[in-house]
Amino acid sequence: MDTGTVLQIIDHINRQIDMINEHALNNKGGLTEVEAISAIAGRNTLKQLRDYLQEYIELQVSYAENALGAGE
Repeated sequence: MDTGTVLQIIDHINRQIDMINEHALNNKGGLTEVEAISAIAGRNTLKQLRDYLQEYIELQVSYAENALGAGE
């Protein structure tokens, strides 16, 4: 997968996490307690996905650096 696309996905996930934080944690969305708990669980899942994708980017950067270093 193209790293630029992955970075865009990570950015989108971060915006979704921010929105959940705004509405669920600060209860600005008028959520019930159960809805807020569900939103927080969803946020945590998004954070895990974001971290996984970030690891992918880091591996790609490491691979590219190693490939460049091998050509020296």
